[in-house]
Amino acid sequence: MKPVPLQQQIDEINRELAMRTNVYPHLVASGKLTSLQAIRQNEGLMGALATLQWLQKHETEIKGRLAKQPA
Repeated sequence: MKPVPLQQQIDEINRELAMRTNVYPHLVASGKLTSLQAIRQNEGLMGALATLQWLQKHETEIKGRLAKQPA
């Protein structure tokens, strides 16, 4: 599997969060998902998004430091 660019990963998480905004209320209303489960799942995904955004912001610095390390 080839590496997936950070921006593509960020875009996918944003797409998933938008989809959940539409789907989760119906799942909660039907009893297939509790409100607490919906909140926790969204928090987990938002945490992953924040991590990817941080990595993207510092990508050049991280790659530069890794390039300086001995193999």
